[in-house]
Amino acid sequence: TPLEFARLGCTLGRGNPDELMARWASYWPAVRAVDELLPADATVLLVGESRAMYLDRDVIVEDPLVTPLLVALAEAQPSAAAMAAELRRRGVTHVLYNHQEATRIAALNGRDEYLAPLSPAGRARLEAFLSGCLRPLAAAGPVELLALAGCER
Repeated sequence: TPLEFARLGCTLGRGNPDELMARWASYWPAVRAVDELLPADATVLLVGESRAMYLDRDVIVEDPLVTPLLVALAEAQPSAAAMAAELRRRGVTHVLYNHQEATRIAALNGRDEYLAPLSPAGRARLEAFLSGCLRPLAAAGPVELLALAGCER
């Protein structure tokens, strides 16, 4: 297919990887933000994104077929602050959230939303975490780059 030839051309040094990635990887616009805004020792949790190509930082990649880490933490931890502390313990300093890919992965798994299923208490903890423990750094298309910050709730 044309896509396969484009991929092969990039692999052989004859194609333009920037053009290929811009067309086929919805997280591509955030790659530059990761390079420019994050310290070299950052660790990025990829939420709703299972590809880490060209991200020049340590990453934690979730398996798209299992419960997302933020959902598991929301159910297991007693508060949003405890969720953030557990992520810090795992080395996470930043989150890259790909909303477009999260929607596709949720549909693939038969869920209405990516960050589901949650109990009412888990949902409240997750919402408190998302609104109080993450600080926006950049947005590019369907992708947000967020810093794990002090929790307000």
